[in-house]
Amino acid sequence: MNNNMLTYSEVVYLFGDKFLSERSSFVNKDIHPSGEKISIKPFSKMMVIAAFLYLEEKGYICLLTKEVKKMLFFSGKDVFATKKRQDTRELSGIEKALLNNIGDETKIRDAVYNLLRENETSPWGIIINISKKSLVEKGFLNEEVKRKFIVVSKKYYFNEKKIKEVESLYERVRELIGKFSLKVDTYKLVESGVLKGMATRVEHSSSDD
Repeated sequence: MNNNMLTYSEVVYLFGDKFLSERSSFVNKDIHPSGEKISIKPFSKMMVIAAFLYLEEKGYICLLTKEVKKMLFFSGKDVFATKKRQDTRELSGIEKALLNNIGDETKIRDAVYNLLRENETSPWGIIINISKKSLVEKGFLNEEVKRKFIVVSKKYYFNEKKIKEVESLYERVRELIGKFSLKVDTYKLVESGVLKGMATRVEHSSSDD
């Protein structure tokens, strides 16, 4: 794997303080290496949307909008992903996990649901951790592990030299996400599928930001 090859979801994480304005002081937060406390729900949503965009842009999947039955006498639209080619060495993080969950016309919601093996009190944070682990392996983040009795906590720091090497990717990915959002119907369906996939993994209700 080329250590400098970043997926879009990884770029969103690295520059999360620029991509998102939502901040959190208390619960449901990611303590970002920038020092900002970013609300994990919109953060994880943008990272997963960016992952789908990466997979489509690179030709791994095709997104297709179809009419589906919503209720007995009603229909609506949903968006499906179809795998077009197999995993390669350039894939990592959320993108790699998503592609493993996509076959022929897989609902976006189902692909996101299967990012986790079981329900969690905070599936959003677990999904974000997928990128953190990948970025540590690539050397963009340094991980500090602290143990106190049975409690283990982790803190992440930037590898400043490597971050400087990829600063230009922020504008590129921001522009691509912006263009994708202009495809309003498709974007809204993907966004809805991502949110539903995460919501169905919530073990029990937790307080919102």
